[in-house]
This record gives sequence, structure tokens and C-alpha cells, in this order.
Amino acid sequence: PSQAGANNHQETCPVVWWSATVEQMDDAQCEFDEGSVVDRFNAAARAYMDWMPVRSCPGSMGVVNSEIGSLTRVMQWGNLATFIAFDTRVSQRSKEPTLSNVFEEFAEVAARYRNVSEYTIPGPARDDIEQVAANVKAKMNDPRYTMIGEEMVELVRETFAASKQSGKPWQMMLSPTLMGPNINPNPATMSEFAPPEDQADIQSAMDTLLSVPVAGLFLRIAAAMAITLTPWNRDDFNGFASERSRILDIFRRDANNALVLSGDLHDSWLWQLYEGGNHTGTPVAVNLGGPGVTAPGFGRSFLSAFGRIVDDGPGGVLVE
Repeated sequence: PSQAGANNHQETCPVVWWSATVEQMDDAQCEFDEGSVVDRFNAAARAYMDWMPVRSCPGSMGVVNSEIGSLTRVMQWGNLATFIAFDTRVSQRSKEPTLSNVFEEFAEVAARYRNVSEYTIPGPARDDIEQVAANVKAKMNDPRYTMIGEEMVELVRETFAASKQSGKPWQMMLSPTLMGPNINPNPATMSEFAPPEDQADIQSAMDTLLSVPVAGLFLRIAAAMAITLTPWNRDDFNGFASERSRILDIFRRDANNALVLSGDLHDSWLWQLYEGGNHTGTPVAVNLGGPGVTAPGFGRSFLSAFGRIVDDGPGGVLVE
């Protein structure tokens, strides 16, 4: 089994064992050669507890073998802060509704409309991408899907309310996955973040790529998602937006100063979180995302031309 912590995307099995079909497990060979997927999952969890600097305590982190310690815990830091930590991957998480291919929903309209300037003005292209976005967001806001579960949401409420009542200034939620509305940059306008002397050349190259039928398809999808404020990463709280709204309401009502500390996306991130999960409005918390130690980030992949700081849509900043 992979040793958790070496790379947070190494897999114990290519499918999620609690929601996968038998056919998917067979295709992924989860029960072949290396033994039972459940045994390997538990072994990976045990390696995580052995190597990561977290306290082990009685309970279960969602794996079959309950001798593995729980990641859910409440920690008090004197009269300054209260910390509450969760596992957002395993214990209570339901199968997310939109993860199969986060860009697939926009592929048809992006293939049909190759002029991205039409995405921002009234007309058929704009209407169609807005309809796709509405359908995707409806799935993301489905209350049937949960990241941490009803019991843990209530634990947040009780813990933060008690901390606030005691006069502690900070209430902190430690979440392995991010809560901020992760909107990808718009490729059609990304040249604005390049050094001034390079902006014209980058914009010309991007305009050419955006118009190419096949090669430019992904970029047009990204543009449509950015314009409609549709989050690209639904493996985090963006894919469980209904539950996120409830937690943000707890932050507003039952915390003095709420802070969410997260990881997962390899780079450093900062979001202002607004009431109801909106992109503007009443601020209720801040989400800080820590970078990976060994896992590469976006900067190494394709953003080096755009400097050290990239605007990540409303409320968000990606810092390389």
C-alpha cells in the first residue's frame, strides 16, 4: 500500500472502495495480485497514523479496522483558540455527484461555440453556457451529498458556540480539503497577469489557441466555467455546496473569528468565505490552503509566465 503523506494523490486503490461497483473494482484490479482492497486500505491508514504528526485515539477514520485512530478531534489552545479537525475523505463522505469528469459538462457547448467573446454577451452562446452551469451547480448543491456528515456538522456548531461563549477570539476548522469557491482563471484574459511587456504576445497566442477546434476545446471549457463562476474542483467542499453553506452559517452565527486551514491542492491558497457560499456579500471566515511538500503545483505546470500571484476569481488568490 502507498504510504500516506509521501504524495497525497497516491492511491490505495484506483477506485473508492465504499462506493465502487464490483465491475469497477474488477477493472481496477483492486482484488488482484496485491490482496484485498480493504486490507490495503487499512494498511495505508495505519501507515498514515505511523508517519503523520497527528494524535491517535480510540475510534475509526472510516476504515474497516477500528483500531486505527480517528482524525476527528477538538483541541483547545488556552484562551486564544479552539481547533476542530476532520477527515473529509473517508469517514462520512458520500459519493460526490459531479467528480467523474469536471469539465465534461461544458464540452458540447465549448465545441459548438468557438468564439469565446460570445460567452460574455447576450445571445445563444451565453444562454447555453449559463444553462449548463445552472445544471452543474444544482447537482453540487444537492443536500443528499455530504463531506463530513450531520453528526460532525453538529459537532462544529457545538464546539464553536462554546468557544465563542468562553470568549476565545479564534475558532479554527482543520479540513484536509478546501472550502473556497475554486474558480479557474479565464484563459481569454490571463494575459492581464503577465508582465506588461509580454501581455500582447501571450494574448495573441491564447486567442489563436482558443479558436482551434480540438486543441482549444479545453481552454474554451475553462473560459465558460470561469465566466459562469462554476468551480472546477468538486472533490472538495465545492462538490458538497449545500453542506458547506450550513457550515458557513455556523461560522457566521457561532464563531468570533472563523478560520479554515486546508491542504490538498499542492499550491498555497487564500479565500475570503462569504455567507451561503456566495462569491460576494457578508464575510464569515477565511480559508487558508497550505502547499504540498513534494507534490507539484500549478506553477510548475503552466502558470510560470504569469508571475507569482494569480487572481482565482471572486474571493480567491493563488500564490505560487
